[in-house]
Amino acid sequence: MTHPSSLKIGIVGAGAFGTALGDVLCTPQRSVLLYSLDPNLPKELSTTHTNSSFLPGVALNPLLQATTALEDMSSADFIILAVPSAFMRNALESLLPFLSERNPPLISVTKGLDPSTGWFMSRLIHTLSPTSPMAILTGPSYVSELVNKEPTTLTLACAQETILSDLSTHLSAPSLILDPTTDVIGAQIGGVLKNVIAVASGFVRGKGYGENTRAHLMIQGLAEMKLLGDRLGAESKTFVGPSGLGDLLLTAMSDVSRNTSFGRSFAEGKILPGELSAEQTVEGVSTAYALSKLTQTLGIHLPICGIVVDMITNKCSHQEALDRFFQCGKK
Repeated sequence: MTHPSSLKIGIVGAGAFGTALGDVLCTPQRSVLLYSLDPNLPKELSTTHTNSSFLPGVALNPLLQATTALEDMSSADFIILAVPSAFMRNALESLLPFLSERNPPLISVTKGLDPSTGWFMSRLIHTLSPTSPMAILTGPSYVSELVNKEPTTLTLACAQETILSDLSTHLSAPSLILDPTTDVIGAQIGGVLKNVIAVASGFVRGKGYGENTRAHLMIQGLAEMKLLGDRLGAESKTFVGPSGLGDLLLTAMSDVSRNTSFGRSFAEGKILPGELSAEQTVEGVSTAYALSKLTQTLGIHLPICGIVVDMITNKCSHQEALDRFFQCGKK
C-alpha cells in the first residue's frame, strides 16, 4: 500500500537510533524508508510495525517502511546516514552509485571518527562524495525516549545556510527540537569526545567514586572539547549547546549509557584488556584510539583520552588510571 508524500527521506542504517529517528520523522506527508541488512525487516515492519532486533516491544509508525536494496535510496530527497563510525566508509562507498542526479544532502547522525584515518564524518563524506551537500545531526538522545516522543533537542549543523534552513524545516517534528548552526566541526567534537569521557566516568563509578568525581571529569572533558575545538577552528559557544555540554551530561552522567556501562564493567574486572574484541560497538573504545592518532597529528594533548587508551591497552594499572584522572585539570 502506498501513501502520498511530498518528501522522501532515506535512512541508511536500521539500528535502534536510525529506526527511532525514522519513526519520529514519518508522517503522511513525509515518507521514510529504512535501508537494512536484515532480510526480514521489510516484512516485519509492514506486518507488525516493529523492529524486534533493535527495538523489541516498541510499536512503530505504520507508515514506516524498510528495504534491503540500497538502490531504493536513489529516490530520496535527502539521506540520513545512521551507521557506526567503523562502518561509515563502507556504507558510503556502497551508497554512492545510487545517489541521484538531484544530489540529495547527506546527513550523518554518527558520533565517532573514521578508524583508519581519524577523520570526522564530515571530512569522510566530503572526501568520498565532494559534490554532496552535507550536514550533521547530533546531540543528547536516548533511543528509548526519542521513540517515546519525549522532547529531544538536537544540533543540526550545515555550512550552507540555505540548505541548513531547508533541513531545519524538513527534519522538524513535534517532539524534535532543532538547534541550527553552521559550525560543522564544533557540532561533531562533542559527540566524539563525550563517548570517551563516558568510559572514564563509568570507570570511576565502578571504582566506588560518586557524583563529585564524575563532575570533575565533566569539567575536564568540556575543557578538552574546547581545546580540540580551538585547534580545529570551532566556535566556543557550540560546546555549551546540545551537541557539547548537553550530550556530555546525558552520556557521561548516566549509568544506562553503553559507554558508561562499559567503563564500569572494566573497572569491576568484568571486561579485561584482552577481551575487548567483543566490545567494538562501544564507540568510546574505538574513538579513543582514533582520537589519540588525531591529537598526535595536531600536536595537542587530551588527558582523558590518553588515560582511557592506556588503561584499555593495559599500559597502566587501574590505580594509575585513577591517579591520573584525579590529576586532570590541576595547574
